[in-house]
Amino acid sequence: MRTLFAALVLTLALGGAASADGPVTVSSTVDREVITIGDPVVLAVTVELAHGWTVADPGVPRALGEFEVLETEPAQQTRLNGGLTRLVFRYRLSAYRVGEQALPPIEVSFTGPGGAAGTASTAAHVVRVQSVILPEENAADVKPLKPQLPVPGLLASELMRLVFAASGAIAVVLLVIAVLWFFRRRGAPALDGLTPAQRALAELEKLAGLQLAEKGRFSEHYERMTAILRTYVAEQYRLPAGERTPRELRVEMERAGVDPQQRAAIFEILHEGEVVRFHSGRTYPAHARNALGSALSAMQRAAASEQYAVATVRAEP
Repeated sequence: MRTLFAALVLTLALGGAASADGPVTVSSTVDREVITIGDPVVLAVTVELAHGWTVADPGVPRALGEFEVLETEPAQQTRLNGGLTRLVFRYRLSAYRVGEQALPPIEVSFTGPGGAAGTASTAAHVVRVQSVILPEENAADVKPLKPQLPVPGLLASELMRLVFAASGAIAVVLLVIAVLWFFRRRGAPALDGLTPAQRALAELEKLAGLQLAEKGRFSEHYERMTAILRTYVAEQYRLPAGERTPRELRVEMERAGVDPQQRAAIFEILHEGEVVRFHSGRTYPAHARNALGSALSAMQRAAASEQYAVATVRAEP
C-alpha cells in the first residue's frame, strides 16, 4: 500500500509529463488551469530528442475535445547539453462550454537511426471553464422596467413621441431596404455563374487535388491558398486584401462586419503563410493540410450562407 501511494503521488507531481525512457521524451503544459469562457489558454508540447532522432509534426487537429485551436505558433528549436535537441510546439486554444473540460493527450511520432520509429503521448489536462456570470450573481434576477409616469396636459410631448415613433419606423424600413440591396449585391453571381465564396471553394478544391503539401512544396501551397482567400475577401467585402498584412486585414474585416469565425480562420491561414514565406519556419504536411481544411470549411459555410441569402431575397414579393 505504501508503494502504491508513493507511485500515485509521483504521478500527480509529474503533471503533464509523458513517461518515456529513451532517446525521446514528450511532455505538455498549459499556462492556465482556470479560464473564463472564450478566453485563450496556451498548450505547449515539448519534445526532447537524442542525437540522430527526429520528430514528426504532432498533427494537432483544429478541435481538441471541447477546445478549438485559435492559432498555431511556429515550432521553437533549442540545442541542449549532451547533444539533445528540444522542440516546443505551442497552440492557443479556447473553449465555449462551461465546466471542467478535458484536453486529450497529444500523440507525437518520431524516427531514429536505422529506421527505428515510435510514438509517444503527452498526458491529458483538465481546464475549468468559468462563466462570465459570477457565482453570487443571479442571471434570472432581471427587474422589468417601470413605465414612464404620465404628465397630464402636455399634448406637445405626446405629438413629439408620435413623430419620433414614425421616424423610427421609417428608419427601420430604410434599413431593411438597404440590407436587401446589400444581399442582392453580394449574392449576385459573376460572369462565370459563381459567387465569390463558390469561386474560392472551387479553387481550394483544385488546390487540394494538387497535393502540394504531400510533395513538400509548402511555399507554393500557402502562396496559392492565401491568394485565393485574399481574392475572396476583396470580391466579397470590397476590401484591399492584396495590400494589407494579415493583422491589418483582420482589423478591416472586423470593421466590415465579417463573421468572427470566418475572420479568425482567414487570419490564421494568412499568418501561417507569412511565416512560411518570410521566416522560413519548419512546416509539416499535417499543418498545411489542416490549414487547407480550415479554408475549405470557411468557404463552404460562406457559400451556404450566400445561397440562403439569395433564396431569401428571391422569396421577397
